[in-house]
Amino acid sequence: MNTIETLDKRRARKHSEITYNSTVNFDGFVLPIQNRADWGSYLPTLRTIHNQFNAMFSHHCKVLVLRTDFHVNPIHWSEGDFSGLIKRSKRLITKYYKLQRIGHIWAREASESGGHHYHLVFLLDGNKVNHPMVITNILTQEWKKMGHPHPRRNNHHFLTNSVDEKFTDAFHHCSYLAKIHTKDLQPIGARNFGASQIKMSTRNESRILKAS
Repeated sequence: MNTIETLDKRRARKHSEITYNSTVNFDGFVLPIQNRADWGSYLPTLRTIHNQFNAMFSHHCKVLVLRTDFHVNPIHWSEGDFSGLIKRSKRLITKYYKLQRIGHIWAREASESGGHHYHLVFLLDGNKVNHPMVITNILTQEWKKMGHPHPRRNNHHFLTNSVDEKFTDAFHHCSYLAKIHTKDLQPIGARNFGASQIKMSTRNESRILKAS
């Protein structure tokens, strides 16, 4: 089976989970996403991103969103490098800032040549972390220790609520992780997306604004 047939088969199997629209509607709010007719985006992934954003806001009145991109040196690569990066970095960041929780969302993308790279989003308590410099330095040091290239800080957002233009921009930026294009090329059974499972705080759930 050639590449095109494989992609068509995978997309057909997950047809109900794919959107080709430029927006999604979650909790009554229409949010723009990075999408194209030849890309498609996974709705469950977009919902997970939105849920983790809101879950962080139920715990913290300010949230720092940081996206970083990581390329892989195939000579030094081994499965588990990226999950190890997340675990070690979260442990160091938690200790440095004395945080109670860090949200994360990641996506792996492959190319036809067989190479791959990662996108990572961290969600942090904005009351304690108001600039990404320390986070970026920790991520860079930990990734380079494994022999991989210098990661690139893609952008960051400092949010104070779940409905304004800053939130919309941050969600649009992170929605890139939900695109199907380049994820279809993963080996069968390989994971191409993951996220933390921060639960909504029922005590502060009222912080999450709902559409009327």
